Amino acid sequence: MKNLVNKGFKYFVAIMMAFSLMSMNAWANGPESGTSSETGSTTTENKGTTKDTGDSQGDTADQLISNEEKKTNTSKESDDKEGQTDQTTDKKTDYTYEDKKISVKAVLANASAISDQAELRVKEIPESTTEYKKYQEALNKKSNLYSNVLLYDISFMLNGKEVEPTDGNVKVSMSFKDQQLSDDLNVKDNNDLKVIHFKDNDVNKQETLDANTNVNSSTTTFDMDSFSVIALNTVDTSDLGKSDTSFDYENLLGDAINYGIVTDNFVLESGDAQTNVAAKKGKCLVQTGNDLTNVVEQSYILAEVDGEFGIKGNNAYVQVPAGDSNKIKSKGATISIDTSKTKEELTQDVQDMENTLNKGSNQLATHKDNAAMTYDSPNQKYVVDLMNYEAGTYYVTLDENLVGKIREADKLVINKKNNQTIVFNITATKTSYDPPVWIWSNNQSKMINEENIIHLPKFTINGKGSDSYLSNSEDNVIPQSIVWNIPNASIVNIDGSMTGIVLAPNATVTTNQTSSGWLYAKTVNIGSGEWHNVYHHIVPVRKIDSITFKATKNIDGQAATVNGFKFDLAEYSNGNWKSLQTKENIYSTIQFDKLTYDGTDFKPGEDKHDYFYRISEESNTLSGYNYDETIYYVKVTVTKTEAKENGIDVIKYTALKPTYYTSFSNGKLSNIYQGRPVFNNTTKKKQTNLEIIKVDADNTNSTLSGAKFILYKATLTDGRITKGKEFGSEMITDKDGKASFENLEYESTYLLEETQAPNGYKTNGPWAVQIDGDGKTTLTKVNAVESAENSYNLSNNSMTKNLGYTDPFEIGDKKIEYTLPSTGGIGTKKYYLLGTLLSMLGVIYIVMKLGKGGLFGKEDHS
Repeated sequence: MKNLVNKGFKYFVAIMMAFSLMSMNAWANGPESGTSSETGSTTTENKGTTKDTGDSQGDTADQLISNEEKKTNTSKESDDKEGQTDQTTDKKTDYTYEDKKISVKAVLANASAISDQAELRVKEIPESTTEYKKYQEALNKKSNLYSNVLLYDISFMLNGKEVEPTDGNVKVSMSFKDQQLSDDLNVKDNNDLKVIHFKDNDVNKQETLDANTNVNSSTTTFDMDSFSVIALNTVDTSDLGKSDTSFDYENLLGDAINYGIVTDNFVLESGDAQTNVAAKKGKCLVQTGNDLTNVVEQSYILAEVDGEFGIKGNNAYVQVPAGDSNKIKSKGATISIDTSKTKEELTQDVQDMENTLNKGSNQLATHKDNAAMTYDSPNQKYVVDLMNYEAGTYYVTLDENLVGKIREADKLVINKKNNQTIVFNITATKTSYDPPVWIWSNNQSKMINEENIIHLPKFTINGKGSDSYLSNSEDNVIPQSIVWNIPNASIVNIDGSMTGIVLAPNATVTTNQTSSGWLYAKTVNIGSGEWHNVYHHIVPVRKIDSITFKATKNIDGQAATVNGFKFDLAEYSNGNWKSLQTKENIYSTIQFDKLTYDGTDFKPGEDKHDYFYRISEESNTLSGYNYDETIYYVKVTVTKTEAKENGIDVIKYTALKPTYYTSFSNGKLSNIYQGRPVFNNTTKKKQTNLEIIKVDADNTNSTLSGAKFILYKATLTDGRITKGKEFGSEMITDKDGKASFENLEYESTYLLEETQAPNGYKTNGPWAVQIDGDGKTTLTKVNAVESAENSYNLSNNSMTKNLGYTDPFEIGDKKIEYTLPSTGGIGTKKYYLLGTLLSMLGVIYIVMKLGKGGLFGKEDHS
C-alpha cells in the first residue's frame, strides 16, 4: 500500500511540474504592466501613456464576435424587410414637378393609385402651335371665353409611358411663378379663373373642374381622376345675357368704338365711307382725288396702302407706315399724315381691335333666346316686341329660314325702349328663300337663291324705318342697341338701308345701300351707298415717346472685350417683378429694346404715371468670370399733355429722363446712382482639382474604399493653419480608393480631414492643401489642435505635385492592431501564483529523493 501511495505521489509531482512550467510561460507572456484585469485597456511600457491608435481604438475580440452576430442578424432583418417591401403596396402620395415658370404638386387620395416609381410631368402647349389652336377653337365653340388661354398637358409617366390613377381622385395644385393668372389671363379675383379638362385629349370631351384660386399667390387647386390636357382661361363676368342689366356696348367694342369700320381689307369701290376706318390694308378703286368723304374730320389707320388712296375731306388724319406716305393723295384737302409707327405696329393696332370684337362675337353667340319673335299673320310681319319688358339685353336666334322670311322690306318689326338692346344671333351661313325673290343688287336685277350668302334686311324700329337712323349725332342710341352677330357666314350683303353693330369676323361684307353703325368683317367693300358712323369725328392724335436703357460692361475695371454676358430688364407691377427682356452685351455696351409709352397705363384723370424697372446680370453666364451682383433700379416718369396742333387734337406722352437707384424696398427707391449703370465683372482665379487615393500604409498596392473626407477653406498665418467653412461636399473613396474635389482655386489654402477610415483602419491627417499661382499643390500633414480652436501647426511631412486627375496624392492608413483582453471575473494571477508554489514544492521533493537513489529509482525495502 505504501508503495502504491509513493508511486501515485511521484506521478502527481510530475504533472504539477509540467503545469508549473506552463504557468511560468503564461506569466512571462501575460498582460503587460499596467493592464487592468477588469477593463482590459492596454497601455505601453513607456510612462504608461495611451497608445496611439488613431481616431478609433478598434473592437475587442468579444466585441468583434458580438458585432459579427449583429451583422448576421441585421442582414437577416434586412432580407426580411426587403421581402416585406416586395409584398406591400405603394406608400407615396405626393408627386411634384417644377420648371422656371410653374410648380405643380399632385396628391393622391389613394396611395396605391399610382406607382411610387412614377413621375409627374407637366408640359405647356405653346400658343404658336397647331395643337394650341385646335383646343382653343374647341373652347370657343362650347364656352363663353376670352381668346387668351393657358394649356398644359399633365400626366404621370412610368418607364417612359403614360399611366393613369387606378383609383381615387388626385388633388392638383399649380403655382405660377410669372404671375400668368393676372398678367396673361387677366384674372382679377379668385372667382375669375375657369379650368377645363379635355378627357382623353378629346376636344369634344370637356369637363369643367371645380377650382380654388388665389390671385395674390398666383395658385389654383382642383381635383382630377384622369390626366390629359387642361385649359385655364377667364370666366366671362360681363353683363351680357342678363335681361336685368343694360347692354355695355362700349365694353363690347373697346378701342374699336372710335372706328366705324374695322377690317383686314378695306376696299372703296364706288361709294363713300363717312366714318373712321382701321384696316390692315386699304385699297381705292375710284379716281384719285374724288369725293371719298364729305366729312370734315375723319381718321384712318392703313397699315398698308394698295395703290393710291384719295381723300378730299379737310382735317383728315391718316396713319400709314413711312414708305406709304406718298400714296395718300388729296384734292385741295388739309391732311395730317402720321408715319411714326411701322407697318407691324399699325397692323397690331388693328389686330388689337379685332381681338376685342372677336371676343364680343364669341360671347354673344353663347347666349340662348330670351326674347320671342312672333308672326303677325294679318300684316305678314315678324315682330319682336320688348315694350312691356324691363331694361336689359335680349337675344333672338335666326336660322337660314328665318333670315329669308324677314329679308323682304318691312317684314321685320322691332318695338323697344332706349334702355333695351336686342342681339340677333344669325347662326346660318346662307339665306333661304321660298319662293326665290328678285332684288336689285349692284344696280342690276337678279334672282336671289344663292348658296352661302347672308342678306341683311331692312326693318322698322318703333314705327320708323331703319334708314331713318343715319345721322351723325352721338346721342343716337339705335345703332348702339341693335346687334347683328354673324359668326359663321363667309359672305354678307347689306341690300337695304339698315343700322346696328355688325360683327361678321369671317365674312366679306358688301354695302349696297347707305347704312350706319359699326361694321367689323374680314373684308369690307363699300359698294353703292355709304357707311355712316356716329363716331366719325377725328380721333385725337397720340404722340408717344420711348426710352432705350443702356449700361456699360467692364471686366476687371476695363471695357469688356468679351461678348455673351446676359442681362435682364424687369418691370415692377402689382408688387412683383416681371421680366421684359434679356439681352447680351456687345463688348462694353448693354442695350435693351426701346420701351414705348402711349398712355395705355394711365388712369382716368392722370396727367403723369411712374414706371419702375430693374436691371440685373444673370449669374455665371460665362465661365472664368465672377458676375456683378449689383442691381440697378430705374424710375421713369411719363407726363400727359393735351393741345391742338394744326386744328387737330393732340395727346402727347413724354418720358422724362430716367433716374437710377441701387436700393428698392416696397415700391420705394433710395441711393441715387449718377450716370449710366456699370457692371464690372472680375476674372475668376484659375481652378484645379484635388484627387487622393487611399491605400494600406504597409502595402501601398492595396487601395481602400469607404474612407470619408471633408475639405475646408483655410487660412495660413505664420506657419499656422486655421480651418474655415466647408468647401464642397463630403467625398468617399470608391472601389479604386479614389476621391476627388473639384474647382479649387489657385493661390488658395484648404484643410483636408479624413472623418472616417475604411473598416479595420485608422484615420490619417489632417492635411494642409496649399495651391500656388502656378497650380503647384503641396499636401502637408498638420499637428494636433493646439490652444486656438480649429487651428493647427504644419509638420515637416509634405508632398508637392502639379494637380489634376492623372497624379493623385497617396494617403496611407494603418490597420488597427487588436489584443485579446480579459473580460473580468476573478482574474488569472491567482492561478499563476498557485502553479509557481506547486513548482517549488516539486523541486524540494526531487532534491530530497535524489539523496535516496533518484526520483524514479527503486526503493530500499530492506
